[in-house]
This record gives sequence, C-alpha cells and structure tokens, in this order.
Amino acid sequence: MTGVVFVHGTGVREPGYGESLQKVTTELTALRPDVTLVPCYWGGDFGTRLHQHGESVPTYDTTRRTATSVCPSCGGMSSAARSRSSS
Repeated sequence: MTGVVFVHGTGVREPGYGESLQKVTTELTALRPDVTLVPCYWGGDFGTRLHQHGESVPTYDTTRRTATSVCPSCGGMSSAARSRSSS
C-alpha cells in the first residue's frame, strides 16, 4: 500500500491544519483512491511560538493577522509600536 504523509509548516495550528488535511484528503482520494493519506500534526506541541510580542519581527504589528489576537494584554502592539503611537 502506498501512503502520502501530510506535514504542515512551522506556524500551522488547528483549525487550519484540519481544514487543509480535509482538502488534501478530498483531492488525493479523487486522484488516487488507492493511496492512503497519513496525517502528521505536530504544530500544537512543537511548532513555532511568537515570543516578546513580535519584537524581533519588523512591522509585525501591521502584517497578517491582527496583533490583538496575538497579544491582547499589550493592546496588540509591540513596544516599538506603542512608543510610536504615544509620541
């Protein structure tokens, strides 16, 4: 039996992983019903984590997801952004 291992990137978490897995399963089954998809979810336990509210990532607070969803206790802003907004 042939298998395909589905491994995600370092920042992937649920529910995104489950959604992607379902899409890959659907497409793979349509193309190759004889192939088994083997999930490999590791992000929850071993994936990357954002430390220090994104301080090491230039313009983190203005890109991708809203910063408040990452750091509600700091108003969603890095200290550099807080400094800029308070001046």
